Amino acid sequence: MTGALRFGVRGAALVSALLGPLSAEAWPDRPVQWIVPYAPGAATDLLARTLADAMGPLIGQPIAVVNKDGASATLGVTLVAQAKPDGYTLGFTAIGPITIQPHLMKDLAYKADAFQPICQTVDLVFGMGVKPESPLKSVADLVAAAKSGKRIAYGVTGTNTVPHLDVIEFRLKAAIELQHAPYRGDAPVLQALHAGEIDIAVIGIGSLVAQNLRTLGIFAETRVADAPDLPTFKEQGYAVAQTVPAGLIGPRGLPAEVVAKLQAACAEAVKSARYVDLASSTRQTLIYRPGADFAKVIAADFALKGELIRQGGKTE
Repeated sequence: MTGALRFGVRGAALVSALLGPLSAEAWPDRPVQWIVPYAPGAATDLLARTLADAMGPLIGQPIAVVNKDGASATLGVTLVAQAKPDGYTLGFTAIGPITIQPHLMKDLAYKADAFQPICQTVDLVFGMGVKPESPLKSVADLVAAAKSGKRIAYGVTGTNTVPHLDVIEFRLKAAIELQHAPYRGDAPVLQALHAGEIDIAVIGIGSLVAQNLRTLGIFAETRVADAPDLPTFKEQGYAVAQTVPAGLIGPRGLPAEVVAKLQAACAEAVKSARYVDLASSTRQTLIYRPGADFAKVIAADFALKGELIRQGGKTE
């Protein structure tokens, strides 16, 4: 009896040792889901869908992209954090919900270290745009108008998102007041702008160009190669240049073999013609960083955003 029990324990241990690697090697054996915590049609959504189309054949299974927007992108990111770490539920997101919201929301359902960074694929660049008939033709015009007492409202994709913090930093440096109006995506911001509800749209620069808006300035260190005519805030005297890294993440605890497969597929997919063309047409900066390097970017941004928020940029 004892011998049989000993054999059974040894046999179970052997089977367990074998099944672990085999199950990881078999991944994926069914479709994979990516959660995008933004509204359909936003730049991040389009980038996610194009990357998913390119990565699906490389991992051998289709990738379904599901939008779960709301609560400054924390709704969808929470679903990623709480997903089973088996590689079948991942997220494609800008890093703001990971590096900003944990500083602000005490009851947030996740912490910044709840994720496994897989690959960064783009740096998102945002800017301020106005309708062509607007009297505001530059950042200097905006500052002068605000200082004269004119009420100026701007729409942005969410409260305490990176674009919102960009505006707060600019407002503090320019010593002006602007009225904040949060929306759930680029499309609602644009609708509000054209309806006259706001004076300025703060959205991705690809949307600014596509909508033929006059761009007052973009939040970047230098002008973007695919949009060389768009001036930066920095060159106009206000050193505000927070871009938004974005990429693929999963819940913490993903098997190393699954992460390795995803990273290899991601590295190939970012070279695909469709993804390169989309990054160019939306005027975003294409970049590839593997998980370890993406994790360093997230950690550095978490520290930076915490400092900015501590300096008083929580709300307006």
